[in-house]
Amino acid sequence: MTKYFLYARKSTEDEERQVMSIEAQLAELAEFAKRENILISETFIESKSAKKPGREIFNEMMTKIQESKEPIGILAWHPDRLARNSIDGGQIIYSIDIEKIVSCAFPPFGLSRHRKDFLCSK
Repeated sequence: MTKYFLYARKSTEDEERQVMSIEAQLAELAEFAKRENILISETFIESKSAKKPGREIFNEMMTKIQESKEPIGILAWHPDRLARNSIDGGQIIYSIDIEKIVSCAFPPFGLSRHRKDFLCSK
Protein backbone atom coordinates (compact mmCIF):
# COMPACT_ATOMS: atom_id res chain seq x y z
CA MET A 1 0.00 0.00 0.00
CA THR A 2 1.32 3.43 -0.98
CA LYS A 3 2.08 5.78 1.89
CA TYR A 4 0.87 9.33 1.47
CA PHE A 5 2.17 12.66 2.62
CA LEU A 6 -0.63 15.06 3.46
CA TYR A 7 0.12 18.70 2.65
CA ALA A 8 -2.16 21.52 3.82
CA ARG A 9 -1.38 25.16 3.12
CA LYS A 10 -3.11 28.47 3.59
CA SER A 11 -1.52 31.66 2.40
CA THR A 12 -0.84 34.32 4.98
CA GLU A 13 -1.46 36.92 2.28
CA ASP A 14 -4.86 38.17 1.18
CA GLU A 15 -6.82 36.41 3.95
CA GLU A 16 -10.24 37.45 2.63
CA ARG A 17 -9.71 35.47 -0.59
CA GLN A 18 -8.91 32.23 1.23
CA VAL A 19 -11.88 29.88 1.20
CA MET A 20 -10.52 26.88 3.10
CA SER A 21 -8.85 27.21 6.47
CA ILE A 22 -6.14 24.71 7.32
CA GLU A 23 -8.52 23.09 9.83
CA ALA A 24 -11.20 22.71 7.14
CA GLN A 25 -8.65 21.27 4.70
CA LEU A 26 -7.46 18.76 7.30
CA ALA A 27 -11.02 17.67 8.09
CA GLU A 28 -11.92 17.19 4.43
CA LEU A 29 -8.62 15.41 3.71
CA ALA A 30 -9.09 13.04 6.67
CA GLU A 31 -12.60 12.16 5.47
CA PHE A 32 -11.36 11.67 1.89
CA ALA A 33 -8.43 9.50 3.07
CA LYS A 34 -10.78 7.31 5.08
CA ARG A 35 -13.20 6.94 2.16
CA GLU A 36 -10.40 6.14 -0.33
CA ASN A 37 -8.44 3.93 2.10
CA ILE A 38 -5.39 6.20 1.95
CA LEU A 39 -2.64 5.64 4.52
CA ILE A 40 -1.28 9.01 5.67
CA SER A 41 2.27 8.51 6.91
CA GLU A 42 3.15 12.15 7.54
CA THR A 43 1.39 15.51 7.64
CA PHE A 44 2.91 18.81 6.55
CA ILE A 45 1.13 22.07 7.43
CA GLU A 46 2.25 25.45 6.18
CA SER A 47 0.99 29.03 6.38
CA LYS A 48 2.77 30.79 3.56
CA SER A 49 2.08 31.98 0.04
CA ALA A 50 3.16 29.61 -2.74
CA LYS A 51 3.60 32.33 -5.35
CA LYS A 52 7.37 32.32 -4.83
CA PRO A 53 9.66 29.33 -4.17
CA GLY A 54 11.28 28.89 -0.77
CA ARG A 55 8.57 27.45 1.46
CA GLU A 56 10.35 25.65 4.29
CA ILE A 57 7.73 22.97 4.98
CA PHE A 58 7.13 22.24 1.29
CA ASN A 59 10.89 21.88 0.77
CA GLU A 60 11.11 19.54 3.78
CA MET A 61 8.37 17.37 2.28
CA MET A 62 10.05 17.30 -1.14
CA THR A 63 13.39 16.34 0.46
CA LYS A 64 11.70 13.45 2.27
CA ILE A 65 10.07 12.35 -1.00
CA GLN A 66 13.45 12.39 -2.79
CA GLU A 67 15.16 10.50 0.06
CA SER A 68 12.41 7.89 0.46
CA LYS A 69 13.31 4.35 -0.50
CA GLU A 70 9.71 3.74 -1.54
CA PRO A 71 7.40 5.76 -3.78
CA ILE A 72 5.10 8.25 -2.06
CA GLY A 73 1.62 9.57 -2.76
CA ILE A 74 0.59 13.15 -2.06
CA LEU A 75 -2.74 14.17 -0.60
CA ALA A 76 -3.71 17.86 -0.73
CA TRP A 77 -7.00 19.73 -0.84
CA HIS A 78 -6.28 21.13 -4.34
CA PRO A 79 -3.25 21.14 -6.69
CA ASP A 80 -2.77 24.86 -6.02
CA ARG A 81 -2.05 24.06 -2.37
CA LEU A 82 1.16 22.35 -3.55
CA ALA A 83 2.54 24.82 -6.07
CA ARG A 84 1.74 28.19 -7.60
CA ASN A 85 5.13 28.83 -9.16
CA SER A 86 7.09 27.03 -11.86
CA ILE A 87 10.00 25.94 -9.65
CA ASP A 88 7.86 24.14 -7.05
CA GLY A 89 5.57 22.82 -9.79
CA GLY A 90 8.63 21.52 -11.63
CA GLN A 91 9.80 19.67 -8.52
CA ILE A 92 6.43 17.91 -8.31
CA ILE A 93 6.42 17.06 -12.03
CA TYR A 94 10.00 15.78 -11.97
CA SER A 95 9.24 13.64 -8.90
CA ILE A 96 6.32 12.14 -10.83
CA ASP A 97 8.58 11.58 -13.87
CA ILE A 98 11.13 9.63 -11.82
CA GLU A 99 8.35 7.80 -9.90
CA LYS A 100 9.21 9.20 -6.50
CA ILE A 101 5.58 10.43 -6.45
CA VAL A 102 3.30 7.69 -7.74
CA SER A 103 -0.11 9.03 -6.83
CA CYS A 104 -1.80 12.38 -6.20
CA ALA A 105 -5.11 12.79 -4.44
CA PHE A 106 -7.20 15.95 -4.30
CA PRO A 107 -10.78 15.71 -2.99
CA PRO A 108 -12.29 17.91 -5.75
CA PHE A 109 -10.65 15.71 -8.41
CA GLY A 110 -10.37 12.29 -6.75
CA LEU A 111 -7.47 9.88 -6.60
CA SER A 112 -5.14 9.42 -9.56
CA ARG A 113 -2.40 6.94 -10.15
CA HIS A 114 -1.96 7.89 -13.81
CA ARG A 115 0.74 10.45 -14.59
CA LYS A 116 -1.29 12.29 -17.22
CA ASP A 117 -4.08 12.89 -14.70
CA PHE A 118 -1.95 14.61 -12.07
CA LEU A 119 -0.40 16.87 -14.64
CA CYS A 120 -3.78 17.89 -16.02
CA SER A 121 -5.60 18.62 -12.72
CA LYS A 122 -7.07 22.11 -12.71
